Amino acid sequence: MQRSVPPSPDQTQCGCPTGPPASTIVIVRVKAPADATMDDLRKVSERARDFFAGMPGLGRKYFSYSSERHEVVNVYVWHDRAAAAQVGAPDFVAKIRAVYGGEPEVTVAEVLAIAESTRGHDLR
Repeated sequence: MQRSVPPSPDQTQCGCPTGPPASTIVIVRVKAPADATMDDLRKVSERARDFFAGMPGLGRKYFSYSSERHEVVNVYVWHDRAAAAQVGAPDFVAKIRAVYGGEPEVTVAEVLAIAESTRGHDLR
């Protein structure tokens, strides 16, 4: 028996991001300095946030931290692969290295599908 799938909610009602769909995800992992606290890394993230606001081709950037691995894990959601390629460019990698003091590991992945559960939720 085949179940019917309800229509997707209107993006303006669910709080979903508008604009072109994401096509490429870039995940950057950097070992945090041994003496860095989560609060230190949050401050770095807050200072860097404005640099990424309005960046062409970037849908979202998540600044995150894994306490289990004591590493920064930043996730970039791009609208196209060409824009995403700048994260792997030598000057961009040098900026990441300078900010966090470690060698970044960059992973690029193509988006195959997106599922969002945002109805009634704030995406902050």
